[in-house]
Amino acid sequence: MSTKKIQADEYSLQYYRINAPIVMHLLFDSLTLTIGDYMHESEEEYLSEYPKQKVLGVFRNLRKEYLKNIVSIMNEKEEELRDLLLIPPNILLPEDKCYSKIYSEEDVKQLKNEIDELEKLYLTKKACKCTYEKELETLENLLTSYQNINGFANKLKKIQKVAEKSKLKEMFNVYDKCVSALMENLDFDVEELKF
Repeated sequence: MSTKKIQADEYSLQYYRINAPIVMHLLFDSLTLTIGDYMHESEEEYLSEYPKQKVLGVFRNLRKEYLKNIVSIMNEKEEELRDLLLIPPNILLPEDKCYSKIYSEEDVKQLKNEIDELEKLYLTKKACKCTYEKELETLENLLTSYQNINGFANKLKKIQKVAEKSKLKEMFNVYDKCVSALMENLDFDVEELKF
């Protein structure tokens, strides 16, 4: 198919929402199904009266002839339909037309205000994003500190188990003070840890 035909089909498809190849394809499918159904019914009818090989051969030849002839007819009719649907190149489609709107001073001011509001909103969201990123970093640091403290507390529990086994009460008291101090945000006096 030539470039001109393709362009004509595309242009008519945009303008009419249908073009010659689509119409002919639908028509071909419809004709082929209808004639195929009719041939199948006729074949069944003749099979009961005549030898199977003869009937099948005749209908096979009929189908071949039909397909050979219908293709040339459909191509010819497609060209006629394409000529009928042809849109001259000097006609602009609605999407090809240039539209321009003249804005009043009030419209321009309103648009500028909208732009200013959007810029403020953007800057606010950007600032919020930075704040959230800082908060996330702080939370990650707190999580690391918590994990370190938790590890320290686990070590102290091990010390407690050793102290209980060896009956070292004084060491156990120091342990209790350390755990209590850790739970109170490490706010304790080092002098209290003396034995």
